[in-house]
Amino acid sequence: IWRFVTPREGLTLWVNDENRHYVYNGSAWVVLGAGKQTMQVAAPLWTPTASAGCAPATAIATSAGAPDIVALSFDASADEYASHVIRMPKSWNTGSITASFEWAHPATTTDFDVVWGIQAVAAGAGDAINTAYGSGVEVTDTGGTEHLLYRSSVTAPISIAATPIEYDDIFLRIYRKATDAADTMAVDARLINVVLSYFTDALTDD
Repeated sequence: IWRFVTPREGLTLWVNDENRHYVYNGSAWVVLGAGKQTMQVAAPLWTPTASAGCAPATAIATSAGAPDIVALSFDASADEYASHVIRMPKSWNTGSITASFEWAHPATTTDFDVVWGIQAVAAGAGDAINTAYGSGVEVTDTGGTEHLLYRSSVTAPISIAATPIEYDDIFLRIYRKATDAADTMAVDARLINVVLSYFTDALTDD
């Protein structure tokens, strides 16, 4: 005779076949310690694309004794791009990722909106690299003062083309969509950092 009981919230167990530790959260079993993670990809790690690339990362002086701004400069009159590739950890759940953009700009007097975007495609060993990126997701952010650090809101989930699996490389392309009517800033936008968020379903990469 089987008797089914509802476990108490907080009960934990080890599943040896999966090499995972689970906890009951009151409604479902979830992997203990798994959840949202972040990684940053600073400007020097991005490479201007071979076609319509932005300016490469350079150090821009601010004030004496203060940090330089090390940034990629994106033009105000044409869409420009940069790319990077990341080997995602095994603990990643292979789901969508999100991004936010940290940036600055030189002096300008009016119109401070910038449209940032990002696309992604997965490739593993033996896969073709010349595969189209997934649809871009974009976010508009507003500057205003020279040398201030601006941080955009988080994008909608990024759809990664080619259905990623464990151990895949994720090729990323970021851009300023200067031709969008919502992008009104008439000077370069200086990208300092991209913060990526993703979810894991395991404690380690074992």
